[in-house]
Amino acid sequence: MKKSVLLLFSLVLLSNLCFALELDIKNTYYPYETLIASFSGDFISNPLPKDILFYQDYKQVSIISDLTKINNTIYAYALLPGSRGNYTLIINNTIYKENGTIKKENLEKNFTISSSNNTNDSIIQVKPGFITAKGNFYISLENKGLKKNISIKFFDQEKEFSLSQNETRKIFLTSSGIKEERGEIKITSSIISYNIPVKIIHTAVNNVTQDFQFAFKDKEINATLPIDKPKLFTTELFNYAFANMSDIILGVEDAGGYVKVSPQKTNISSGNSIKVNITIESSKLGEYSGKIFARFQNLEANISIFLNFTDNRTSIVTDSSDITADCKDLDICDINEKCSKDEIDGILIKCCPGICEPVESGSTSWIGIIIITAVILIAAGIFLFIKFKKTKNAGDLIKEQGQKYEEIINPDGKAK
Repeated sequence: MKKSVLLLFSLVLLSNLCFALELDIKNTYYPYETLIASFSGDFISNPLPKDILFYQDYKQVSIISDLTKINNTIYAYALLPGSRGNYTLIINNTIYKENGTIKKENLEKNFTISSSNNTNDSIIQVKPGFITAKGNFYISLENKGLKKNISIKFFDQEKEFSLSQNETRKIFLTSSGIKEERGEIKITSSIISYNIPVKIIHTAVNNVTQDFQFAFKDKEINATLPIDKPKLFTTELFNYAFANMSDIILGVEDAGGYVKVSPQKTNISSGNSIKVNITIESSKLGEYSGKIFARFQNLEANISIFLNFTDNRTSIVTDSSDITADCKDLDICDINEKCSKDEIDGILIKCCPGICEPVESGSTSWIGIIIITAVILIAAGIFLFIKFKKTKNAGDLIKEQGQKYEEIINPDGKAK
């Protein structure tokens, strides 16, 4: 009896035991490989995409990444660069429960990017590194090397094809009819394989999400920007579905009214995307938040916005490595400034590859005034000269006529 009680107590204790979190990643990756990390636990609060950090030799580097939670496992993926070397992956702000105690931990794991002795290695980069499936969806494969044969399997869906060098291809799949809540896309080539986690969201047959699914490429804009300096960013809106989507409405909520998007209405054909321009400008200091949205029927895709406007004109910081700034690393000159070099046409604005220099409006205006004054003085002089000459000529003529008249009436020069 005592043994049974002791065994039962041990099982209950073990069932409540939660070990410390640990990142599950490989030690070595190929250049351009897609890194997929995972860790499980009793999470109280989940980390956000901005909490993923990468360092190379103790220096932070920008790498496209994202994360999601499927059941009790958090998955993160990153599109690794081609630079070989030693790297560190850090995921901040992971809050979980261990043995009844709430803990907050920053997860850290070292890895290396290198290649084998075979210089003909061809890496297939996959994006995204996880999928949330609502009916039809696609996954993108890019061949970073020589031609390779690829095979893909997702439940009973199988595809085989070849990818030429530097070719990118979208592979369409569907979760319709699958009863499981999660699955994996198995992708294999001659030297590398992936298991892409898929979270399956079940919807009613007549629900529009069975036929349509769309999303922004980026999840967030987190930026510190100077006031009175417009900044342009670009992102993409993807149509993952097999059907065309028309009359998609784009706009901004909150964000202080300092964010504008274009276009505001668009159509996207099946499997394609459009470029979305995001212009941010404020004349006031402060922090603002909001969202950029795209709406189609009862579906909505969002980009979260976190902005901090500063009076430091040199301060331009963004945590959104996916977002492309149209004038990134270039300046945008004010109306009273000129660029020291020829400006470059951006999507909506002109970018200065040199230095924005103040226009010497004072000296320019004085030069104009001097020129105008000189013209007026010259014109006045000419006018007076002509007038004086005409007056002089008329006086001489009168005097000459008078002398002639006097000679006629008094030829001897004596009065009569």
